Amino acid sequence: PFTGVGRPATPMRRTLLGLAQLAIVYAFSYLIMASQIPGLVLVYHAYTAWGVTGVLLGVYIAAPLGLLVLALLLVLIKRLIIGRIKPGVYEIDSRSYLRIWASDFLINILQTYFMAVYATLYFPPLLRLLGAKIGRRSEVSTHFIPEMLIAGDEVFLADGCIVGGKRIAHGLVVVSANRIDKRSFIGNSALVPPGKDISQDCLIGVLSTSPHGTGPVP
Repeated sequence: PFTGVGRPATPMRRTLLGLAQLAIVYAFSYLIMASQIPGLVLVYHAYTAWGVTGVLLGVYIAAPLGLLVLALLLVLIKRLIIGRIKPGVYEIDSRSYLRIWASDFLINILQTYFMAVYATLYFPPLLRLLGAKIGRRSEVSTHFIPEMLIAGDEVFLADGCIVGGKRIAHGLVVVSANRIDKRSFIGNSALVPPGKDISQDCLIGVLSTSPHGTGPVP
């Protein structure tokens, strides 16, 4: 997929892009802290109303409330600021790659704070809100770029599998979509390279990878 070499960036441009990445890290950190404010307010009011008993009840509710608020904030950031990532070839030293990098950082936050909902019925709806296309009764554990996943009905992506992602070489990054057709199973720690399609009723076993070639799995 690499058709050329990225243009070398000036030191100033690379410095600005590096500062932008640092700003994104700080912004997401403050976002995580802000998501806990509603829970803290709830605990405070529960304490003033019912004392220690209210604190225990408030803390019990504050934890899922904080995750719900964080999920909402991440979806808003993805939709309104980062935007939709499209398949293509981008230069590393570009604003487009900065958006891809920010989207990856967002997914890393999901992997850290939403581990309890991975591989549950609650995770596919969250990925759909972030841009993924996931069919009914499908179970998804992890994914890198939500927009690059097109999964049919009753697809199973097991824990630790690697489906898609991006390729980086020669100063370029290639982003490609993966289509997993209905009732296909991607086993634990299996690998489906970016841009590879998996046909209907296929099994990619544990610690395995899809067959070589550019077309879909027969």
